[in-house]
Amino acid sequence: PLANPDGLNTFLFKDRFHGRKNGRDRHPLTDENIELGVDLNRNYPFHWRSGAKRASSGEPTSRYYRGPKAGSEPETRALMDLALRERFVGVLTFHSGTVALLAPYTIDEVKNPDPNEAWVVAEALIKDLPPHPQGKPWLVRRNLYSVDGTDQDWHRFATGAVALLVEGARWAPRKAGTRKKVILAMQPLWARLLDRFLDGPSISGKVLDSDGTPVKAEVVLKEAAPQEGERWTTRPRDGTFNRYLAGPGAYTVVVKTADGRTVSRVVKVGKGMVEVVIRMDGSGNKK
Repeated sequence: PLANPDGLNTFLFKDRFHGRKNGRDRHPLTDENIELGVDLNRNYPFHWRSGAKRASSGEPTSRYYRGPKAGSEPETRALMDLALRERFVGVLTFHSGTVALLAPYTIDEVKNPDPNEAWVVAEALIKDLPPHPQGKPWLVRRNLYSVDGTDQDWHRFATGAVALLVEGARWAPRKAGTRKKVILAMQPLWARLLDRFLDGPSISGKVLDSDGTPVKAEVVLKEAAPQEGERWTTRPRDGTFNRYLAGPGAYTVVVKTADGRTVSRVVKVGKGMVEVVIRMDGSGNKK
């Protein structure tokens, strides 16, 4: 999956320094207007234009131009719509610049849940990976620098997903053979992310009304509650919610609906994935 085909085309065939940006206002693409476009990974509506200056700019000719407003770009909106519809439990986005796995939140002042299951999952993903072809060890980091408007932070804030940013190469390789080696080095990450959820510790749940109708509701795990006013809700079409957990234990699942109903249930989780059904009439059951 490719979020920025215009940027890739620019990087490979035009100018490697402007490959971050999309094709906004660049038709036809020429050398004269190649710098125009928006850095899609500064365009997301999470702390957009909040003051992280190092790599987020309001100047249209900057490599890091964040766009005229948050979520202004069709590529950004398409990915946001997809995430809000599907409510991913885990997200990987692939970038280049160094070799690292970045666990949200990227902005220094933003508080993570405690414990931060995203960090624990990230550490599990890189454990015992084969050596990277560019000779740099895999590390888990919060960021390379504090910056606003990133896809990773928006996914985390909006849906509660374990959204990890993969810095998969020390430099962006232009040669196909080198790119293939880098891609193969990163491939195990997505399978490990899936396995970590299925193998646990994790919770896979569903919220239903008394008649079995799916319910859109906020779901909070008290022992790992968000700290920044996040409202992580079920998927409206079927009432599902999924959470990675930092470790085994007893978790208090609190479900709140828009009409003021609240149900609380303690779920004991061992090493695996626990499935739970919560009914808003209080007759929830675990299977």
